[in-house]
Amino acid sequence: MDLPPFQARFGLQTCRSDPEAFRWFFWRRFFKYGEVQFLNEQALCEIDTDTFLAELAAIEAVFDKPLAMKGLIINWNIPFIASILDKVLFIHITRNPIFNAQSLLEARMRFFGNLDTWYSFKPTEYDQLKDLSPYAQVAGQVYYTNQAVEHGLANLDVSHWMKVSYEQFCDSPSKMFTQILKKLQKQGYTKTLDYRGPNSFDVKNQIRINQNEIQEISDAYEMFSGASIG
Repeated sequence: MDLPPFQARFGLQTCRSDPEAFRWFFWRRFFKYGEVQFLNEQALCEIDTDTFLAELAAIEAVFDKPLAMKGLIINWNIPFIASILDKVLFIHITRNPIFNAQSLLEARMRFFGNLDTWYSFKPTEYDQLKDLSPYAQVAGQVYYTNQAVEHGLANLDVSHWMKVSYEQFCDSPSKMFTQILKKLQKQGYTKTLDYRGPNSFDVKNQIRINQNEIQEISDAYEMFSGASIG
């Protein structure tokens, strides 16, 4: 049977299992999300924060180092996380929206075999996006997710967050490591850590969608944001 054009173009294999079913288990034990990944004040009050913090502390104690976690699932509740943690650093890595949107489209094909099924977390604007084209959906998903992160970080002390571009990180991960360490030191972290990673990473900014698809994403992104992707 012939593969759909998008799938054939990238040689993507189809996996129809739910990609979220086995992910984010730790977070989901405490944060009882519905269709979108935002909890109101009442829902946040019901979280067992004592157990949540105790388990994080236990992991830190085992390794005797700061704990790094991928926290996409709490993009819409950053202020709450900041309020319950004594020492925390949020790292917001940004990338050109075209590449973010392209990755989301490829993930849809990889996991579901089509472009119509939503992949990954849903912003609070999901109802505005769900009936649009796949290209408009991913453009809105990228824009509104980044907007939520920006708003969540806006009122935090600068020692608790940093923003870095994907390209900067790939070019000089040691520089980012030094910046992280300085932020932690401003919060009272005194242990000295040495960077032991690679000098750089390959930048994977390769366009794999056609010009019409790029245009659809760009037009939709401009509609949501009021700004051109560039």
